[in-house]
Parts: sequence; C-alpha cells; structure tokens
Amino acid sequence: MEFEVGDKVSLLDEDSLAYVLDILPKGNYRVELDDDFSTQMVVSASNLAPYSDISTYKTNKIKKKDTLLYKGTNMGASTKVQKLSQQALSKHVLEVDLHIEKLVGSKGALMNSEMLEIQLRKVSQALTENRNNRGLKIILIHGNGKGVLKNEILKLLKRNFSTYKISDASMQKYGTGALEVQV
Repeated sequence: MEFEVGDKVSLLDEDSLAYVLDILPKGNYRVELDDDFSTQMVVSASNLAPYSDISTYKTNKIKKKDTLLYKGTNMGASTKVQKLSQQALSKHVLEVDLHIEKLVGSKGALMNSEMLEIQLRKVSQALTENRNNRGLKIILIHGNGKGVLKNEILKLLKRNFSTYKISDASMQKYGTGALEVQV
C-alpha cells in the first residue's frame, strides 16, 4: 500500500498512531508518532496500515510541497501546522468533528455541561492554533440536535473570534450540522 505525506497511519508492530512526514526510497516512510515526544522513525510500508477511524481533524488531499499536518484527537494533543502560502491555504479545509464520541471516546458519565465544555474547548483550540493561517477554512461539525452546541459555538466565535468569517457549511456535504469558519 502507498501512502502520501500527511496521511494518518497505524503502526502494526507498535499498535500506535502516526503521520507520514516523508516518502523515502525502497518503500519506506518517515513518520511521526502521535505521542507526547513527537517521536520520528523510519518504517517500512509493510508495517503500516491506513488509520480507519475518522479523525477529529481531517484535511483534503494535500500535495507533498504543501504539507499540512494535523495531529491528535484528544484534547491534550497539540496541533502541528507547517506554514502554507495563502493560495495553498485556500485549497485546504480542516474538519473538526465535535461529536463527543470523537473527542473522548465514550460519553460515559459526562454531564451535558461537561460535554459542551469539552466541545467548546476543542473549537477554541482549533481556531487559536490556526489563527495565523489566513484563508484556511475550518468546518466545525456540530451535528443536528436542539441547536445548543451550534448556538454556543456562535457565541464563542462572536466573543473571541469576531474577525473570522462565519457561515453555514455546505448543505450538500454536511446538511445543517456544520459551520464554516474562514480564518
């Protein structure tokens, strides 16, 4: 199997999540582990598999020269972004899935207010970490429901990110369950 720079992969030998940083000769890839140390290693394609879970962060296909790498699905993980040109940024979309199961695995015993706090923190984190990436479109997937999360996101955007352009995301692709924020 062949991978591209920026692909999210599973390391079969280590049962770890990683991101492809570079394509090397002879079917090898330089990857960065999704750990607290940003460990990098060279791995054979035979020891990699596509990551099957839907990531909290998901980008469109990215050319090698325009590498845009997002890592981490949990709240504590940092997001790494390589600086892109204005033109390159306008082609990329960052999707942030705010369904609570994607952020914490399972609702468990979380109260509604705790879930909302986690979701809003994720929104704030994504927008803050990308504040210097003018032109980047961020899709905040809030889902359908009673509108509580969407309204709270709009309040947060108005209060802390008032310079960002906000609109409903593509109805064809997301239905009524997402907002588009252009940084």
